[in-house]
Amino acid sequence: MKTRLHLLTLLFSFFLIAAVSAQCPTENVTLSSQADVASFVANYPTCTTIPTPLNISGSDISDLSGLQFITKIETDLNISQNPILTSLQGLHNITLVGDDMSITNNGSLSDLTGLDGLQTISEDFAISNNHQLTSLSGLEKLESAGKLYFYNNKITSMTGLENLSQIGTGGLVISINDNLTSLSGLEGLQSISGNLSIGGNAQLSSIQALQNLDPATI
Repeated sequence: MKTRLHLLTLLFSFFLIAAVSAQCPTENVTLSSQADVASFVANYPTCTTIPTPLNISGSDISDLSGLQFITKIETDLNISQNPILTSLQGLHNITLVGDDMSITNNGSLSDLTGLDGLQTISEDFAISNNHQLTSLSGLEKLESAGKLYFYNNKITSMTGLENLSQIGTGGLVISINDNLTSLSGLEGLQSISGNLSIGGNAQLSSIQALQNLDPATI
């Protein structure tokens, strides 16, 4: 009897520890400093799927490497107003964003390396006002998004999006990217269920890379 009670106690303790260790946030998460990032890593080290919106926005945030345990965001992922953030390394295991994703106003970000595992964004994906962003490198595994929006970045081409094949009802918007000279990288795009809008890109003279896009889908 004592042995059985001891075993039951051990099993209960095991499941209790497992439940605590796998605990995930229940409210919106906002990381507004490097200390917040470290605290989140310490509090939720085994929460691989984030069930709430995740906002990363802080004047001293420079290192996201501790977030490497995250594989899915069930709702929104927002990375904005991080003036000294130069890399997205640490987000490389994220494969899915269940709703919207935005990368905006990150003044030191030159490419998107660190999003190497990202395959699907179910809703809108906005990349805007990143004034040092010259490359979309890091998005090579992205296959689909509900909408893609590129506005006021320094990208010269769409290289990095070679695996992208479909965009949903939100459509594709490429606007006011002054250094954009080519849409190279979009050759694999086959369908857009929404509108296609390309304008205000002063140096863009050809849309030849969209040759495989089926006009009937637009």
